[in-house]
Amino acid sequence: MPFEKYLAEEVVIVPDAVLNYLPFGVLLTQPPTLDVMYSELPYLEKEYVISYNYSATLGRQMEEGQTSFGDRFLVVAPEFNEDSTASYGTLLFNSEEAREISEITKGEILAGPQASKSEFLKSVPDYGSFHFATHAVVNEDDADLSFLVFQKKQNEKNQLYLQELYSIKIPANIVTLSACQTNVVPLLQGEGIASLAKGFSYAGAKSIVTSMWDVDDLSTKTLMTGFYRELAIHKNKDVALREAKLNYLKQAEGILGHPFFWATFIAIGDMSALNIHTDPSISYGVVLLILIIFVPLLIYASKKWIY
Repeated sequence: MPFEKYLAEEVVIVPDAVLNYLPFGVLLTQPPTLDVMYSELPYLEKEYVISYNYSATLGRQMEEGQTSFGDRFLVVAPEFNEDSTASYGTLLFNSEEAREISEITKGEILAGPQASKSEFLKSVPDYGSFHFATHAVVNEDDADLSFLVFQKKQNEKNQLYLQELYSIKIPANIVTLSACQTNVVPLLQGEGIASLAKGFSYAGAKSIVTSMWDVDDLSTKTLMTGFYRELAIHKNKDVALREAKLNYLKQAEGILGHPFFWATFIAIGDMSALNIHTDPSISYGVVLLILIIFVPLLIYASKKWIY
């Protein structure tokens, strides 16, 4: 209150100052009772489709942005195990997440040794949508030095810094940052939030799905695969993300229904649906079936008409 009576079903929020740190979907529409489970609480997410913009001007620029390769997907998943993790920590489910998303989107994967910074930058011009299943590191002292982590490669840095994104062209339909705190850095006076997510918007991304805090590896895989399944049936991005969250809550038991596990991801920018293609072999099979069944019938009918 007092805005609820003015809200439409779809709400776009341009947050200011510390409100940049709040995913509005976790707000409650009424006081909870003590015996209600986390998953059953009356979250705003259950009533409205919520998306965000950094500003009205940047939001318009993102909506009007052009992409060269449409919805051709590239999924990036560096390997984080006991041997390669260094100081970033092990990710047990990011490879599985990447495989499932590539199957849903019919996309390509840069995984393990192939998921280096140089391979990604070389691949950028050939794709129009990107998913990163990796680590992100926020620099509390200098936001420009926050970075995404790629696979370590000999004689090559494996960090993509925010300051680099300002000079890279990534005209993507969507960039999904399935990593920790990709929309969280200290606020800059007069500039708002300067995050990795915002860096991708300046690089040309029409929309970004990003995180507000450290993510849980397993629940993130569940949310992200659910999100892409909804996108694959041509739902708008904000609708798809909301559906993924609600589906997660339907199955979450006990503490797993807490907003920590599902509310971290928000959608920013252009929310129009993607054109994720189905398997071409299915289309070819349908065409072949039509030819086999209907062409002989047409020949028979034409001969009968002639005689």
